[in-house]
Formats: sequence, C-alpha cells, structure tokens
Amino acid sequence: MPLDEVGPGRTFGSYEVLEELGRGGMGRVYRARHVTLEREVALKLLSEQVAEDAFYVQRFLKEARAAARLNHPGIVQIYDFGQVGSHWFLAMELVEGRSLAHFLKTWGRFSEQNAIVLARQTLNALAVAHAAGIVHRDIKPDNVILGKKGIVKLVDLGLAKKIDDPGASSTGFAAGTPYYISPEQIEGRADVDGRADLYSLGATLFQLVTGQVPFPGPSSAVIMSRHLNERAPDPRIHTPELSEAFCVAVLHLLTRERDRRPRNAEEAEREFALLQAGEVTPPAVSVSAAHPPATAQDPAGSAFETAVSSALAIPAAWDAEVYRRVEEKLAARVGPLARLLVRKATREAADFGDLCRRLAEQIPDASARPGFLKDVLAGPASTRPSGPGSGAASTREAGETRGATGATGASGAGGAGGPQVPSSPAPRPASSPSGSGSSSGPGSFPPALLAAAEQRLAAEIGPLARVLVKQESKRQPNWGALVEALSLQVPDEAGRRRLREALAPLGV
Repeated sequence: MPLDEVGPGRTFGSYEVLEELGRGGMGRVYRARHVTLEREVALKLLSEQVAEDAFYVQRFLKEARAAARLNHPGIVQIYDFGQVGSHWFLAMELVEGRSLAHFLKTWGRFSEQNAIVLARQTLNALAVAHAAGIVHRDIKPDNVILGKKGIVKLVDLGLAKKIDDPGASSTGFAAGTPYYISPEQIEGRADVDGRADLYSLGATLFQLVTGQVPFPGPSSAVIMSRHLNERAPDPRIHTPELSEAFCVAVLHLLTRERDRRPRNAEEAEREFALLQAGEVTPPAVSVSAAHPPATAQDPAGSAFETAVSSALAIPAAWDAEVYRRVEEKLAARVGPLARLLVRKATREAADFGDLCRRLAEQIPDASARPGFLKDVLAGPASTRPSGPGSGAASTREAGETRGATGATGASGAGGAGGPQVPSSPAPRPASSPSGSGSSSGPGSFPPALLAAAEQRLAAEIGPLARVLVKQESKRQPNWGALVEALSLQVPDEAGRRRLREALAPLGV
C-alpha cells in the first residue's frame, strides 16, 4: 500500500488509523488504535523516500531501541516497531499535548517561573536517560512536549547514542540542530556525554524566556562557529525583568567548556529547584562579570551584519541562470516561496545534485518530486552551475578567470554524452598528485595542504574550520573541489574570494 493511501478509516498492520497528526521530512504521524489491545497510539511511518536510505532506517531503529530502554513518565514510551510491506513504523505512547515550540510560536515567550518548572521536569527525564547511558543529542523546543496535565515528555530520540557506543560521531558528523547544538557535538567528538544535553537545554530555556535563540546567524556554519567562539549573551538583553539568579543558571548550562557546566542533570536540577523555592543567594560573581553582556548592537556588528546581508546575495560559485531555472521549476510546484527556498538550500548544498534533492523535499506533494528532479537535472548544459557540483570546465592553466563558464567538450567533465550532474566538481589537470586535478580520491590530501586550508578558513569563520576541513576532505575528489566546498561555508562573498585566492594556487 502506498503511503499516500494510509489514512483515517484504513488499517495498517495491526492498527486502525484514526487521524493524521502531522508530517515532516522523515514521514507522517497518525493517531491509531491497536485492533486487538484497543489501545490508542501515535503511529509514526517513514516516508518511502527516507525508507530507501539505510542511514535513516538505522536512525529510526535507533530511536525505537533508545526509547524502549527507558521507563520514565517524562519520556515517550515505545510499544511496537516493525515493517508492514515496505513501510517501517513505530508505535509509541500517544501524548495529548503540544511542543514547546508550538506554545512559543502561539503564546510568545514563557515566564521565568514556568521555564523553571519545565527545566526541572526535563532534567529529571534526562537524568534517567543519562543513567541508562543514553544521550539525547537533540534537545530543542520541538522535541519537548507539554501535556495537558502539565507533564513534560521528551520525544525524538533518533539522534540518541549510547555513551559507550564508539560508532556514533566517530566520522565527525555533527549530529544535532545548529541553534541548540553543543560545542563538542560540532567538533564531532566521540566522547559526547550528558553534558551536551545540558547545553542544548540551556539554549532551549534561553529561547523560551527571551523568544530569541542565543546564537542567531544566516547559515549553519555561522551559527555553529558562534557556539564555538562566543559566550552566550545575558538573557536580560532581551528580557530585562529576568532575575540574575535564573540567568546564571541558564548560562551555567550554556558554558562552552563542558567541564564548567553542571556535572550532570541531577546537579542542574538542584540549581533550578533552589530557584523555584526562592532559596538562591545572589552569586558572588554576577552574570555581568562572568558573561559580559553583549550590547544591543553586538548581533548586528559589522562582521555579523555583513554575513546577514550577504546571505541574500547569489553566491558567486553558482550561475545566476541556474537560479532562474531551478527557481522557475520549483515555483510551479510550491509558488512564490520558491525564491527563498532556493537561496536557503544553495547555502547548505554540497553540490548541484544535493541542491536539487533538498529542494525536492520541500515540495508538499510527494508525487510531484520526481518530475521536479527530472526537469532540473535534465536541463541543457548551459543552465548547469559553474561552481560546485557542476560539470563545467573551470581551469586556470589557460589563464581563465575563476568562475568563468565554458561549454563542456569531449575532454571536459560533461564528456561527449548527454548532460549529467555529477555529485562533485570534475577533476582538473594538475602537475602534482596533490593538485586540483588529482584523481587520488577523497581523503588523500597531504596534511600540509589541509593545515593550510584549516588556517585560512579559520580566519574567516573561526574554530569550526577544523571540523569542516576534516569533513570536506573526505568527500571531495580534488583540491579545486575542496576549495570550492570550503568557500561555500564562508557567509560573505569577500571572504569567499579571499579564501579561493589564498588556497587555489597551493594545489597547482
């Protein structure tokens, strides 16, 4: 049965589907009833596209196993997991409530006292998870449900890992959501523990009481770089009426160095319990001394303002004609929102194929996605991008200017056949194995070149450079491709140009 045929009144395995509760990139969630046990559940189904990807199936399975290990009223219980036909499903406790993100959007920011109550409940649930060796790794307002009786429930353990699991994050993948992710997750450390969840909870509480995330930014790279580089601002910049003691507790969770955070969830919960009881003595070191408040102008300072402004511009690495064509095809399926979606996706896409896949996921009608991909991927060579992921020749040997486009000849990336969209830039000739045309494969760059790339990128975006260079060096086939991929992580065009000019000659 196609997923689109699953709906109210239909039977799915042992479950009668009652109503759809929501849908997203991973799939759909229904209210359903087990026909034998007559128990109502939340039935989560993976979409067909996601189910074809072994990574997401494993993530889905990990969520089931992680939650099934835990027994606490603050953690959604798992009842069943399996496959019906080609569809993977997860049957879990049906929670009558809404996410904190929903309440924040609908009602606005929370009071300090309500935030303290929510913090204590969340920390109690996390203490149980951490004691069982499970780190959630994606605490955020969307993943904390507030039930009708005022009980908090943690959901979506899809990124959870067992503390002693050496496989999770060993590849350097920064699992988590950029606005709430801990510095150690950004760094891809293999020894992430429960203190990462405390940091994410701190970011969540900051948003609940201020209506703002602690580190805004125009791209994931900028946001994560700020987590690594900057101290969280005093929440009273946004909400002056907050108590100093409460702000100290929140900023204690948001400390960059995890050894300076509360040692565990129990210790953090005790801090908020004292706050709730009114038994907190003003700390010897005030918030303003420990965390110098950023001024109202700080988030819009010159560097950050430039980054935000440049986020609206078309990156030089992408041909404007490509934008026009892709935007036109997407607009036919999603309307005026296409323009914003294309520009946002281009900031995050690794190559043209990745860009198209990201945009296809934004089309609500799943049946329309294949047609969109066919339209944009089968376009004439002249409309394919001249930057990352393109097949366009982009050599420097003939004295061409970087970014110039040319038709792909028989010896070019496009070959003599029909148009194609490779997943990474085509190799370019070079005089050395480490050059831009090296075909030695991803991950084989000389350490000296990678060190130079890290140093130059760090000058533009900060310590996050080390993580990005490590990740991209494993993906890109040659030096030219690596330089282009790294340049896309720089938020402003001037910075991208500086990076290219400094690094490109090193591979020749």
